[in-house]
Amino acid sequence: MKLKLSEWASIAEIFAGIAVAVSLVFVGIQIRGSIRATQAGTLGQQTATEVDLLLSANASPDRARAYALAMNGGDFSDLALEDKIQALLYVMATLKIFQAYYLQHQSGALSDSGWEAQQGIIDAWVLTLPDDETLYSTAVSPLFLEYIRQVRNEAGL
Repeated sequence: MKLKLSEWASIAEIFAGIAVAVSLVFVGIQIRGSIRATQAGTLGQQTATEVDLLLSANASPDRARAYALAMNGGDFSDLALEDKIQALLYVMATLKIFQAYYLQHQSGALSDSGWEAQQGIIDAWVLTLPDDETLYSTAVSPLFLEYIRQVRNEAGL
């Protein structure tokens, strides 16, 4: 049985379609792997940033005290001016770190499991923020500020 040229062309078209489908599956697998690698890298970078902040807080007893007050919603009114500034800087740095987790999760760069590992800590800390938003509202994005408000509202604050 001898096939005509048009029949060979049809068979070639079928094989070409199958090859395209297989290559698309392969590209999809590669993209999934790339996303996972990006998510892992993002979480690693965030963790390193947190570790740097914690190590700097432990550099002296005064810094450790300022950090403890900042992280636990302490009263800054009795602190010396230098300690107040230090505590506020820790609050701002921590807000930036937590905001980065949130925004990276929103964008898909941080996996759900990576976010869930941090969300409880972030939510608990958000509840210690002062009621007066002027302290932190300009330091964070509107999206993260809305998240802070949501967490605080759900807790009845």
